[in-house]
Amino acid sequence: MKHPALARVFAVVLCIFAVLMLLNGTLILLETRRDHRDAVRAYDLLSSRVDEYETLTKKLEEEGPSDRKQGELDALQKQYNKDKAAHQTALAAYTATRGGLKQGQEAMAQADGMMSATGMLNMAKPAIQSAVAELTEQIYAMQDQALNMYAEFDINLQEEDYEAAWARLEAAYTQLEDYGNYMNQSAGSVNINGMLSQVDTLAAGIDAMNAGKDQLQKLELQVIRDSIDLSLAKADLEKQEKELSDTRAVLNEIKADERRLVSLRVSLTANEQIKNEFTRSGNIVSAAKNEMVRSERAERKTLFLKLAVCLFFFLCACMAFLGMPAAFEKKKSRKMLILPVVLFAGFAGLANAANLLLESRLQYLAFAGLLFALIQLITVLPRVPAEGE
Repeated sequence: MKHPALARVFAVVLCIFAVLMLLNGTLILLETRRDHRDAVRAYDLLSSRVDEYETLTKKLEEEGPSDRKQGELDALQKQYNKDKAAHQTALAAYTATRGGLKQGQEAMAQADGMMSATGMLNMAKPAIQSAVAELTEQIYAMQDQALNMYAEFDINLQEEDYEAAWARLEAAYTQLEDYGNYMNQSAGSVNINGMLSQVDTLAAGIDAMNAGKDQLQKLELQVIRDSIDLSLAKADLEKQEKELSDTRAVLNEIKADERRLVSLRVSLTANEQIKNEFTRSGNIVSAAKNEMVRSERAERKTLFLKLAVCLFFFLCACMAFLGMPAAFEKKKSRKMLILPVVLFAGFAGLANAANLLLESRLQYLAFAGLLFALIQLITVLPRVPAEGE
């Protein structure tokens, strides 16, 4: 070496750069790991948002906009209110009818208590009618007898038996008068005609009560039919309530999906690349997917370049430490004096190029290392022995 002391100084300087490169390489690895993890999370988040946006878009296309679903809900609500009002009216009428039926049944139960006595009077009616007819016949017979006696007295009356005939006639009239008084007393105490009239009245009442029973039976059947109709109407109202609830839930879900779609669109267009392409194409999903492809490629490129920088830094450090013994003449191999420096310069140049592509500040470290490696070569190259030396 022409300048062995200077070569040792630059060898030490290269080792210092080697230490700096090892430290920065380690930091780059840690940073690369963190950035890659963040990039993966960002990619997954963007991918999930795009997938969710597509899913919500298809879902809303199938279900329709919230305005249309709101119209369906309003129509269902209107029909439900109408049916509910009709059901309440029918229920009020049913309650009133059932109350009337109950009162009628109670009145009919009281009337049934009189049925036995009324039935006995009705059964006695033929006997009473027969007795009246018999008495009437006897009266008519007595009247006929009296008339016959007058006629006989008027035709066959003779002077010699006048008194006897008159006595018989008086006896007949007396008997007829006594029988008439008896009949008048019987009629006053028994009041047969009144009883017959009462029996007729009660019989008419029985007929009316039977007609009332028929009406009550019809009313009872009507109440049963109304109860069935009300049950069916109530079941239909419950079905409408469920349909309203389901439709309302669907509407709320559609509104939530629409709000989520707007939120996703805002978050996706926060990316300038996506926003610009979306403005041009009008398709945010396509713009986001293209950005995903670009970002994935950029991340791969960045990851490759950062790993390359780390590798070149580590190789530079190895070459610096490898050439140290030869610079201090611990080894007599001239190749070990030059080759490590040449390789150091080459790896430093590659690291500098990678840093330039990354636009990293570490390019200055690589460039400085390259510069000092070239100076080291200048100090050792003049002493390279000639061939055959």
